[in-house]
Amino acid sequence: MAENKSQIKNISVVKTTLDNYVFGHNDMKRAILLGLVSSEPTFIFGRVGIAKTYTIDTLAKMLNVNYYYILLNKYTEPDHILGILDINEYKKGRLVYHGGVVDANVVMFDEPYKSSADVLNTLLDIILNKRVFGIKLNLLATYFAANEYDNDNDLIAFNDRLTIRAVETNYVHKPDLKKIVKTDSKTPEPILTYDDVLNLQNEARKIAMNVSDALLDKFLDVIIELRGMNYLISDRRVKKTVYVAAANALLEGKNAIEPDDLVTAMKFTLNDPMRYADSIKEIETIALKHGLNEIASVINKIRSHINVINVLVTNAKGNTVDKYVTLSNLKHELMKVQDLCERYSSKSNDVKNLCDSIDVPDDIVKELLRV
Repeated sequence: MAENKSQIKNISVVKTTLDNYVFGHNDMKRAILLGLVSSEPTFIFGRVGIAKTYTIDTLAKMLNVNYYYILLNKYTEPDHILGILDINEYKKGRLVYHGGVVDANVVMFDEPYKSSADVLNTLLDIILNKRVFGIKLNLLATYFAANEYDNDNDLIAFNDRLTIRAVETNYVHKPDLKKIVKTDSKTPEPILTYDDVLNLQNEARKIAMNVSDALLDKFLDVIIELRGMNYLISDRRVKKTVYVAAANALLEGKNAIEPDDLVTAMKFTLNDPMRYADSIKEIETIALKHGLNEIASVINKIRSHINVINVLVTNAKGNTVDKYVTLSNLKHELMKVQDLCERYSSKSNDVKNLCDSIDVPDDIVKELLRV
């Protein structure tokens, strides 16, 4: 038990350290951490320059394990993924590879949809069986990143195996951009060993198997309703969503799945990458309908406040006669949303994301101080 507590503490340190290196992009960071703790394949979809590779590379440096990255393209052959063939061993009749996926514990496959059908089939074998060309792999985490997403019917099987999905379409806001400009990039020290991560993953499996029946029933009611809305949710994905919920619980320092963990997991595992924001809102709405959590209600309240804040900020920029009233109303809205943020940010990464997205111009802030 003491060892488990130590590992949970260390994954919390990893989470905090990652925040100190990668500013903003909270959904992406949470997805990547969930992929590590759950051992589920994780897909990050987003435009060029949002730190997809950098974030995964930074996390890998915090792990005392072998990391392998490969950029895929139409010329990539399946055996390229293996690494470099050891010629001396080959002369002895043995196929031994170094520096590729065979040696790796954490891997990142960049731009999988730009590779050939043969390579995609090889990736599918890696995901399904943790092997390649019959060679067993010791993978803790498998990541995929892309600037484009392909939902062609021929790729249904491949896409269904990408358990965790996050979409990052926006660059960071001004406060985080300032941090990026003024922060020196240093290499983080290793925090977790191979065994530490493996133990965390085993603990997540135990937590998943002990999810309460009452909570599971509500979760399955959400699944059934979403399926009725034409969400493609395989039975496999349902089970793996519970694994991801257990991983989220561990990331939050808990030893049991709570409603918020399931809702967070569903938003990463059941979303539609082609209509990411809308699908997440639908998932939140259905989850709230079936009584899964209060966080969904809080998120809706914060979104409403943000909408009002944005309108008031726009009005405050103009030289209106009622500017004092506008600023007073803006200050009141900010106080209300600040209260919600302070109460719930520590309980939900989604609340933290919303709160971090609030951006009031510096000149308006100065005027608010005089109201």
